[in-house]
Amino acid sequence: METLFEAIHTGHSCYATFHANTAQETVERLTNPPINVPKLMLPAISIILIQFRNRRTDVRRTFQLAEILPDSKAKVLMQYDPKKDILKKSGVSSSLFNTLSLYTGFSRQEVSRVLSKKVEILKYMVKNDILDIDMVGRIMAEYYTDQDNLLKYVRSGKKF
Repeated sequence: METLFEAIHTGHSCYATFHANTAQETVERLTNPPINVPKLMLPAISIILIQFRNRRTDVRRTFQLAEILPDSKAKVLMQYDPKKDILKKSGVSSSLFNTLSLYTGFSRQEVSRVLSKKVEILKYMVKNDILDIDMVGRIMAEYYTDQDNLLKYVRSGKKF
């Protein structure tokens, strides 16, 4: 765990898996024995994504999406609703726009525009059942090399 936080603090993008039932439990487990990550270091974590498998139905779902606040507490932004089988917004990010603005130089309005396009593309992919890793990769590459062309397909509803 120490190596992970050293890598994060030296500017490396890092992804890790960890076993916990909730975002808050993740914070508790990270900051207590035997792991003992200092709370001061936790805000280096951008997002906590909690997954679970319903043992009755054998279906995997995202249970929570949370950010770590400057005081090292987990703030749940999305929460799974098992009755409706959907992930529902349950909070507003305290840091998303500030972080994206810091690293892109974009205004809040520009960040919103970029995120809206990405949501539009993701909805198109879901609607067209695009799950193949090669196709997902092609769409991502097209987004960064010829976004206007990709958006023509997305907005017309035609297969890419």
